[in-house]
Amino acid sequence: MFYDKSSPSVPYTSFKRAVNETIARLLGGVEPAGLRRALMHGTVGGKRVRPVLTMLSCSAAGGNALDALHAATAIELLHTSSLVHDDIMDNADLRRGVPSIHSRFGTPMGILAGDTLIALAFQLVQKGSSPAKDRILSRFTKAFLHTCEGQGYDLALAFGTETSPEAHRLMVEKKTARLMEAAAAIGGMIGTTNEDHALALGRFGFDLGMAFQAKDDLLDLVGDEKALGKPVQVDRRNGKMTYVSLAAPGRSQEDQRVAEVADRVEELTRSACSALDALPPSPDRENLKAIAYALLERQH
Repeated sequence: MFYDKSSPSVPYTSFKRAVNETIARLLGGVEPAGLRRALMHGTVGGKRVRPVLTMLSCSAAGGNALDALHAATAIELLHTSSLVHDDIMDNADLRRGVPSIHSRFGTPMGILAGDTLIALAFQLVQKGSSPAKDRILSRFTKAFLHTCEGQGYDLALAFGTETSPEAHRLMVEKKTARLMEAAAAIGGMIGTTNEDHALALGRFGFDLGMAFQAKDDLLDLVGDEKALGKPVQVDRRNGKMTYVSLAAPGRSQEDQRVAEVADRVEELTRSACSALDALPPSPDRENLKAIAYALLERQH
């Protein structure tokens, strides 16, 4: 235990509600109706971790969280688009406890829905009024490219054209960590002109993203299928390279490997929280640490 649960409560629910309302308004104008229904189906549920990080990072940097709402929602739409396309590539029938878009509406509609989410995300980013708008758009575009490259590494690992632990690390970094890094950094860029503070928030997001994926790998092995809303032990059945499968070879017992990865999750979470010490003390800085702690302890 390294974080005090008595720390300030996170304004998570209100930020999540604002993002959900923004998504609903945005999708309400999409035509035709069949595409709109698919998009609405695919955006229901989810923890909304990334957009909340964006808004809270803006506050922690000294800004108004609502100024980051468009960018935060764009981050969430970009993330959701990657899930839609990922499910198609993996032929996954479930997402967030309900049928994935392509399994309910067909693969062509799934591809179109994922592409539409990307278009809507870029539309939202350009609506921002921050003086750093051009830099934010550049950072967002770079995060999108990283996400695509990460999926490329994921496919290469699945097909055996890449087999090294380094390829796995790059997959996690690009597919998961870089988007969380961008989510926090963009919030900082909206909230402050202090580049050191925005960089510190980016470091927080990156380490948190690495920890997030390691925790996901653990939950795939030992998690509860009902709580997760998707099948468990899929990675093992598919022979997929994960943090658990790459745990120190000297630890042959599964419980030892699980313990090692759990330690790694905590180490990365510690590092993420340490990066925030570069920011002035504030309740919002502590709320970011509270999110990190909650992700460390999550069961889904």
